[in-house]
Amino acid sequence: LFADELGFLVSALHPWAKAGKVDRHQISSQRMVLYSRNSATFRAVERYFVRMRAELRDWIELGSMEAIKELVKLGLGISVVARWIARAEIEEGSLVWLRVREPELPRPFRVPGGIFGAIAVGVFPILLLGFSVLRSQSEQVLGMSSFAFGMVLIGAGVLAYGLNTALKPFGWTSQEKAEPAA
Repeated sequence: LFADELGFLVSALHPWAKAGKVDRHQISSQRMVLYSRNSATFRAVERYFVRMRAELRDWIELGSMEAIKELVKLGLGISVVARWIARAEIEEGSLVWLRVREPELPRPFRVPGGIFGAIAVGVFPILLLGFSVLRSQSEQVLGMSSFAFGMVLIGAGVLAYGLNTALKPFGWTSQEKAEPAA
């Protein structure tokens, strides 16, 4: 479906944060605070360490991104996450996200079964939507069919999203900061 980019998340007091880059020679000596061993993120980190010919020696496995961020803030380790996971903490300056240049660290998101799986997952909701359209012909909301009313609400949502994006391209927080390169 899509892929996002993973990078190293470190405390603002970590030497890598001060240098603005990852020291590849120190990767194996860092305590890693990682998300669940069964996650795509953990597998991507393992593949990264293999490509770097580095050993994943000291790591903590947690099932909560909030807990991971708190341990990293306290300087108890570093993590590998997508930038959007810690956007607020990065903007406030308590955490620093360092992009990985070579080799890159993408995290693909896929639907099991490929395109066939995506179609199979979508068939039931489409059938349910068709059934609701047929049933809504006799129901009225504010003097119009309930289907037409639903379409008006959907259109208003799309319009509100478009206006929000046009007025505030970086969201309702401070302007996007350039992230340091690793």
